[in-house]
Amino acid sequence: MFRSLRVRLIVSFVLIVLITLATAGVALFARLGGYRDQVSASTLREVAAPIYYNLTLFAPANNGTGTAARGERLRRELTDYLRVQAQDTHVIVMLIDANGNVIEDGTSDPSLAQEHFDVPPPPERGPNFSVLPAQKHHVANGSELLYVTVPMPTLVRNQQAGINAIVVALPEAQARDVFRDLTPRLLFAGAIGLAAATLVGLVLWASLYRPLGRVTRGIRALAGGNYRDRVRVSGPSEVRELAEDVNTMAD
Repeated sequence: MFRSLRVRLIVSFVLIVLITLATAGVALFARLGGYRDQVSASTLREVAAPIYYNLTLFAPANNGTGTAARGERLRRELTDYLRVQAQDTHVIVMLIDANGNVIEDGTSDPSLAQEHFDVPPPPERGPNFSVLPAQKHHVANGSELLYVTVPMPTLVRNQQAGINAIVVALPEAQARDVFRDLTPRLLFAGAIGLAAATLVGLVLWASLYRPLGRVTRGIRALAGGNYRDRVRVSGPSEVRELAEDVNTMAD
């Protein structure tokens, strides 16, 4: 089967496509994890901004009258708000106290209530969300979070709720997740590549194999004593020269 030039051409192009896709897949697999983390960090910054402004703009004034009640109400409202944010954006939002601990009822993921994060000092001006640094945090259960921390201004820190910072997090992209996302795309690209390789092989067969086949039949006819028939000169230059040589021998 593989002695045929036509089959060899098609198989060669199929192998080229498969090797190219495999190489591209390995390169994408190595690079895509970091790219997904960059996209996740951008998402975290976008989610952190409205939460920060809700906390700062609607924080009650600390004037002593009814402060505790307003602080408790703020915390309840924030808890409900965090749950809505988690459902809409699929991120994890945590409120952090002065010691860096997650406020027990201030997280959209109760399993993270015992986690600890570093609390930055209060900012002199509002944070620049476009440059918030993304960091990684190892959770006690062995998983890893990609998160951004937004320090709260002094006005919010002094409230009874005790919110010193907010942490917005997403589980870090795992290798198996990247591979699972990448595999269908590579398979689709492979199917398109194989179809293209088959088409190119057929075109090459028509332009190379068929003229070469006519030359082969002319040589056999010449070897059998048939000097009247001539080979049609067509195809690539090498095949045309070969056809002319056969015709010269027949003459």
